[in-house]
This record gives sequence, C-alpha cells and structure tokens, in this order.
Amino acid sequence: MPVIAAASQNQVVIGTISTAYFHELGSAVVFGELGHAAIFAHLGNVLSHPLDDWVQTRRNISRVSPVEQTLNGKLGTVRFYSPAMEAEMVAGVAPVLSTGWGVIVPQPLAELEAVALATQQTTVYVLMIGVAAALTLALFMARLIVRPLEQLTVTTHKVAAGTYVLPPEIRFRVFQSTELRELYSSVHEMVLRLRKNQSQINKLAFFDNITGLTNRECFRRRIQAFLEDAKPANQAALLFLDLDGFKAVNDTMGHDVGDDVLGQVGARLNDLFPDDVLTPHHSILRNCKSGVSIARLGGDEFAVFLPHADAARGLEMAEAIRER
Repeated sequence: MPVIAAASQNQVVIGTISTAYFHELGSAVVFGELGHAAIFAHLGNVLSHPLDDWVQTRRNISRVSPVEQTLNGKLGTVRFYSPAMEAEMVAGVAPVLSTGWGVIVPQPLAELEAVALATQQTTVYVLMIGVAAALTLALFMARLIVRPLEQLTVTTHKVAAGTYVLPPEIRFRVFQSTELRELYSSVHEMVLRLRKNQSQINKLAFFDNITGLTNRECFRRRIQAFLEDAKPANQAALLFLDLDGFKAVNDTMGHDVGDDVLGQVGARLNDLFPDDVLTPHHSILRNCKSGVSIARLGGDEFAVFLPHADAARGLEMAEAIRER
C-alpha cells in the first residue's frame, strides 16, 4: 500500500512537471498578434493554450475542427473559426502518433492576409525601385555610348558638308567599349587628314608655289565674289604690275635666282597688306567682300585688287607698291 501511494504521488508530480513544461513550451510559440500553438492530449483536453483557464480546467476542445482532424491522425492545414480568439483562423495541424496527442498552430486569417498584402506591397516597391535603377543605369549607359556617337555623327555631317571640324573632346570612362574609342580616334584622324589634304589641294589649285600668293583662279574668284555682292555705287581699284628686266635675270643668273626675286616681290606685297594674307588653311573667299586680294598671275605679272577704294586710293597704293 505505501508503494502504491508513493507511485501515485510520483505520477502526480511527473504529470505536473510535464503539464507545466508543455504549457511553457506552447506559450513560447507566438507569432503575429494572435498566432499561437496549442497542445492537447489524446482525448482533446488542453495541455497548453494562451488561455490559462483552459489549461487549468483541462478544457476539452475535441470538437474544434483542427483538433478533431489531428485526433484522427491527419496532417495538414485547416480553416476554422476559433471561439477562443473570436476570429477566422488557419491552422497547421500535426498528430503525435506515439502518444496520441496533437499540436495545432493557428493564426488569424486577417493577419495572414495583412502579411500577404504587406509582402505584395514590398515586392511592388522593390520591383519599382529595381525598374527605376535599371532605367537609370540604362540611361547612364546610353548617355555614355549614344552621346559620343551623336557627337561623331554631327562631326561627320559637317565634314560631308565641307567643314573639317574636329569632333568634340570626349572623356572616355574605363568601362566604355574599346570600339567606341577606336571609332572616335578614327574620326579624329580622318578630319586631320582631310584638313591636310584640303590644304594641299588648295595650295595646288589656288596658290602660287613660288611666291605663296594666290594664283589667277583664286584672284578671279575673289573679285567675282565681290562683284556679285557689290552695289552700283560701290567702287574698287585693280592694280596690275610687272617687273622690268626680269627676263634678263632669268637669262643671266638662272631661274633659281629669278624664283628668289619673285618670292621677294610676293613677300613685300604681303608686307603692305598684312591683314589679308591668305594661306591654304583659309577659305579662298575669306574677306572677299572687304579685304585686299594679291595674286601672281604668271611670269613676272602681279595684280592687287582693292575693294571699296576710289581712284585716289588706288594711285596711293600703286605708288606705295612701286616704292616698296
């Protein structure tokens, strides 16, 4: 008899400890505002529940649908109305087959929907930020690539129209393509070569290679440009000069010395009109409506055109040229 009493007392103590343990364990499982865990014995009596009076009275909840499903050994989820929480709930249920007990983990449907909505909104925000970042990066990359191409396109159009301008200076980034750098370098080199070629063409077509003065064709074009824009009342002076005894220089001292003499004449004429000295790098019509034009027409013949000059000015400049 004492043994039985002792045994019964031990069972009571063990049962008390186990019940307290499960109650503490269940109380520790909390998520959201009303989400919790409930543990019940094989008959549906509560072992752990957020409501302490249910635990103390070992309330039987076997008729609650998720508990009933668990007691029947089923595993899964179920939607039900919880009288304890007074809310529609969704619960995960799991039976403990070795003891016949069960565990349900319910959470209010409204909380789950709120979490889902918040997750959806967060996803939308993240997506919008991602799209914005992608567009910003795309625009940045497009600017790095397209902008230099636009500048090169403008340059090539100007070159095609006969204006040999160098492409604008571009600061290339480390991550910009090698092909773009090579294209820019090629266009830059092309413009420099075209300038050089155009200079050589102008020199051959419109300049005298001995004196450096403009030739007959360039002189004619500049006078023609002035006449096309001149008004009836406008005046101009045209001076023609040659070198007396120049043939004797060539015949007695050679053509090299004769060329030196012609070069000196050209330099002295340029000294008289320093503001209108043309070179192959300039447009042959530069200042054609207002500037002086000096040319070697051939042999020892030279000409000077003075736009907007009357007869007195023409005679004055002729005397200056003769004295020079």
